This record gives sequence, C-alpha cells and structure tokens, in this order.
Amino acid sequence: MAHNDPRSRVLENYVRWMGEPEEVFAPDELPPHLSPKLGVLRYPHEHFSVYCTAGASMAILPHSKEVYGDNRGVRFEYLFHGPNQQHQRICELLIMLASYPYTQHIIYDSGFIIPIGTPVAPHSNLRYLYLTYPYQDDPHIFTDTPFGQISTPDLLIQTWWAFPISHEEALFVRSHGPTAFDQQCYQRLSQQYDIYNFTRPSLLSER
Repeated sequence: MAHNDPRSRVLENYVRWMGEPEEVFAPDELPPHLSPKLGVLRYPHEHFSVYCTAGASMAILPHSKEVYGDNRGVRFEYLFHGPNQQHQRICELLIMLASYPYTQHIIYDSGFIIPIGTPVAPHSNLRYLYLTYPYQDDPHIFTDTPFGQISTPDLLIQTWWAFPISHEEALFVRSHGPTAFDQQCYQRLSQQYDIYNFTRPSLLSER
C-alpha cells in the first residue's frame, strides 16, 4: 500500500473495526488545508449513528514530529456519536475538528476542549467539543493494538472520539482533569447511554 495514501489504511482499519459502513458522505466544500479525499462514514445503530472521518489524516500535523519526538509525525482521524437525523451538522463538526489543528496551530491530546461558538443544535446547552480516546467503541483500547490507533514503521494515526459538552462540563474538565471527567462519563453512560443526544442533560447532574 502506498505510503502517500493513509486513507486506504484508515478505511481498511474501519472495516476490521466496525465492518462496512452503511453510508459515506462526501462534503460539498472543504477548506484548502484538508484533503479533497476526506469523507465521513456512517455506522447506524438503533437510536444513533457512529460517524467516522476517513482522510483527515492525509497530511502530517504541523510540528507533530517535534512535539511527539517521532519522525513519522502524527495524523488524526475523528469519531462521533450523533442523532440519525443530524448528518449535515455532524459532518460540519467533524470538518471543524479536522481543520482546527491547521487553523489554530495546535495538536490535540486527550481532554482537549474546543469551543463551538454556538449551541450544537437548537435548544441545546452543549457549546463545546470534548476529545478523548474512543473507549466506548474500541474493545482493544487497553491493549498494545487498539483499533483507534494505526501504528506502522512509516505511519502514526490516532482516532479521537469527540462529543459535545456543556459549559459546566467544560469547567469540570478544567478543574478536575480529563481522567476524572472520563470516569464520570463512563459511570453515567453505563446507566443511560445518551451521549449522542444534542439536548441531553448534564453528565454531572447527579453529582
């Protein structure tokens, strides 16, 4: 497989991980710093869908070789759980996620928070995106070969799970750290899985 086509490796990895997608969305317009090959895959579930980027990792992230001390550089892909009727909005959010490292000259890490600027949907209190490892989807997350990471001698691609959070939840992450927030999420979502709901109550409401 060609070194200059990481998207092929990403697609093969998704098929091993989640199977064949039901749909593939090709955004109408993409910023010039993103590859025209970028697409969004959809894996439907009963109440929500898992959306995954394929092609966000076409370019090495600026300065990632220096930040990570890895000559391969680092590339990112993104995963999102969202309502089945919100395809366009979710594609917009995923494109924003893919663009942000280039426009803001930053490199994501677990617990990174991005302000959206407006509510993620009408009547929603969720105004930020939170990034973490895809522990909800990756059964191999705590092994040496997680599905959410592609690591070869010439390539390193990390898949981030992104989901919208409220101002209260963003403050909790900043004051208690992402590990504490991930624990809150895991406990809450094991009882009621509604992370995909754009009008969900706070994940911290029972604290």
